[in-house]
Amino acid sequence: GKPGSAGAVSLSGSGTLNAGDPVTLTLANAAPNAAGLLFIGFFNLNAPLYGGVFVPTPDIQLPIPASGAGGWALPYVWPAGIPSGFPLYMQYWFPDAGVSNGAAASNGLRAITP
Repeated sequence: GKPGSAGAVSLSGSGTLNAGDPVTLTLANAAPNAAGLLFIGFFNLNAPLYGGVFVPTPDIQLPIPASGAGGWALPYVWPAGIPSGFPLYMQYWFPDAGVSNGAAASNGLRAITP
């Protein structure tokens, strides 16, 4: 990732990744009200970008703005039909005028289905 004006940005997840179980993805310490993108990929890219590291391949891009406190929680139900051992890589990028190259990012997160 790449720290923002407020320091390290944290992306974390909770849940079992079993079909039908609740899962929550949580972002903390982003710029308040940042208009960022959650990138979800099927492979680990680890490419240099804006002075940081872009972790997932950009297969899915979800625009999710940060709250006034610089975070969000995204609860959902893990879908059925995803094979065992399937990896997903996730990372949140957002504009931040207070850092080099005007962009910051969370840590990368890997989830593997049981």
